[in-house]
Amino acid sequence: MDRPQSGLSGEQFTVFDTLNSSAHASLAMMVTTIEFAKKPEFRRPIIEKHIEYWKSLCNNLNTIEQLFRAGKSKADVLIAFKKTLVAHPSTSHD
Repeated sequence: MDRPQSGLSGEQFTVFDTLNSSAHASLAMMVTTIEFAKKPEFRRPIIEKHIEYWKSLCNNLNTIEQLFRAGKSKADVLIAFKKTLVAHPSTSHD
């Protein structure tokens, strides 16, 4: 488990180091999940931000669909969509 091995990209790793790193990541995720579950005031802004982001994605798709239904070409739709993003930068994901 502690003998170096070569990865797919030629990097060196050991099974022990990989397991150790995964365990630390898992612990951090469990602690975050517990905090998330116990405190509604912690999760509410996160959920609201995600909902707003998904709404913006749906609005973007609706706009794109309307442009295509109006007979616009791919190039025209892309230009119009880019203008929409510049005009409303809050629709891009942080």
